[in-house]
Amino acid sequence: MYEQAGQDLRDAMDLAYLTGQRAADVLKASINDLNNDYLMVGQGKTEKRLRIRLYNGANETDLCVFINGLLDRRVRLASRPRY
Repeated sequence: MYEQAGQDLRDAMDLAYLTGQRAADVLKASINDLNNDYLMVGQGKTEKRLRIRLYNGANETDLCVFINGLLDRRVRLASRPRY
């Protein structure tokens, strides 16, 4: 399924895997949820707020690497000329 999915769905699946969050909560995630060295997650079902670390000491977590790659890809897509 992952290989056949579009990039947006693969990104959502990766984010769900790396955060351990429900699909509905992952789909609500935005750049505004990045706060200093954390990803802030609001859980819809339990109404809890979580802080997920993006760094382990000085090292980036896998989640941080994924988010940085996602943001870089979005910037490249936004700067592409449209015909």
